[in-house]
Amino acid sequence: MSKQPKHLHLNKKSFIRYSMDAFKLEIASWKELFKNEWPLALVFIGLVAALIIYAKPYPPKEVKIAAGQVDSSFNIMANRYAKYFKKHGIDLNIVETIGSQDNLTKLIHKNDIQSALLLAGTIKKKEFPKIISLGSVQQVPLWLFYRGTLYEGDDPFVHFSQKKVSVGAPGSGTLALLKELMTLHKPLIENPKNLHYLTHATAADELLKGDLDAMFIADGLDSPIVQRLLKAPDIHVYNFSMAPAYEKKLPYLDMVTIPRGSLNLESIFPKSNIKMVSSSMVLLVEEDLHPAIQLLFMMASDEFGDARDQFFARPDEFPSYRDHSVPLSPIAKHYFESGTPIAARFLPFWVASFIDRMWLLLLAIVTVAFPLFKMLPNYRLTRVRIELSTAYENLRQIESQMLRAQNKEEFEENLAELNALEEAISELIIPPNHLNQYYSLWSAVNIVRKNTVDRLARILNQENK
Repeated sequence: MSKQPKHLHLNKKSFIRYSMDAFKLEIASWKELFKNEWPLALVFIGLVAALIIYAKPYPPKEVKIAAGQVDSSFNIMANRYAKYFKKHGIDLNIVETIGSQDNLTKLIHKNDIQSALLLAGTIKKKEFPKIISLGSVQQVPLWLFYRGTLYEGDDPFVHFSQKKVSVGAPGSGTLALLKELMTLHKPLIENPKNLHYLTHATAADELLKGDLDAMFIADGLDSPIVQRLLKAPDIHVYNFSMAPAYEKKLPYLDMVTIPRGSLNLESIFPKSNIKMVSSSMVLLVEEDLHPAIQLLFMMASDEFGDARDQFFARPDEFPSYRDHSVPLSPIAKHYFESGTPIAARFLPFWVASFIDRMWLLLLAIVTVAFPLFKMLPNYRLTRVRIELSTAYENLRQIESQMLRAQNKEEFEENLAELNALEEAISELIIPPNHLNQYYSLWSAVNIVRKNTVDRLARILNQENK
């Protein structure tokens, strides 16, 4: 096999020149297309602009969440969200607070906090119209830990009305929930000196030391504070025998049960079933929080709900829309109806969110763009044909002028026009499938130039004679 000539090898400079020519050809074709099809092109540009402005395809790289007290289930859940967000390239910064009411205050009044975890039932319906819900994500039972004689009565509020009781710090979800329950039990309200407004960690320390007789805490089983109190041998867990009644009185509450022996099978703890009243942990966000971030929250909540590590939750119970005091986010509503977008399985979450929200607008853009792109090859061919045809027409005129030329000055003017035409032809961007016509044009130019030079030579010879 013969070796390919060296000058035919594709080198870097040739590749760059070829790429630049192809790019220039494409730009020229688009210019011609927009020049002739400008109404359709304007519609296309308008739709693309609307897509970029309205859809906000790129989410923020940093989001903040108000997450309650350290070592609370709320704080633990916020850290789970933060780890999930980190895997997707988003920093979820956790802001520690006193509790649910404090979380809500920061969500409403702090411009840099866009999300918060709250205890369901701690916000009134239509109280904050710019806040929306992404649903509940976990059961949060109300615990009553106490020391001393085992109490099995129906009314703990009456029983502990003369004892020192912590009801949670101001701004906490525990205190907000207890205020609702206190309206059903007057004795505790009539003895406010017995109430201590302490953080959960401080209350637990004082209860274990004997400085408190009891403490209420609305928190999950995964809370280190709850675990610490459950392991204390002289601390009892109250069995809310009236939990079904509380559930009826306050519709955002559920009755949950700690089955006998479920916390420790070896020692059979608890010794009997313990009924508890439970609220839920609800995720609230600003209504203008980027849709892709809302979707990421929903995907994380769904994954946590599938983990089956929630002691009180039934299978597939969370995430769910339980507390209707805050309107459900459209993103969450769509997620509950359709699940995780299919595109999220193989595309970044923000791209999947963008497609899931904007598919109608994308369809409109494709509908307009398709005929434009379909026309583009024709405009490429048409532009090249027009340029070659124009060059041939100019060459024919130069040839006609040459045939009529009678003296040296006219021939030299004719050659100058021919030089200008050659320069214009050399700057043409010609696709590979039109190279035959292009080089045929050069052949025609060379023929006209040769004829011009020959006729000029004959005239000069005649003048010399």
